[in-house]
Amino acid sequence: MKEEKEEFGLLKKFACSTCLAVMESINDQPQLLPEITKITKINKKEVAECLRFAEENMLLTKHPKGYVLNEKGKEALRRFKEVSPLICEP
Repeated sequence: MKEEKEEFGLLKKFACSTCLAVMESINDQPQLLPEITKITKINKKEVAECLRFAEENMLLTKHPKGYVLNEKGKEALRRFKEVSPLICEP
């Protein structure tokens, strides 16, 4: 039960934050940090935090051309998009 609550907390933190935009920016093709900040208009510190979170949860792959979502990351992004309207305050 505690584990489910923690997972929901992480899900909410991630789905209701700028991390969703960061993940979308690396969904289809590898991007480097400066490119991600340019695409998303999110500051470098927040982008780096999101990338670190995604990396810790094994949602992305480091590629010679930057970061890109792996299969687990793509599935997570799909789930985040589904739940964000339901769990995030408008």
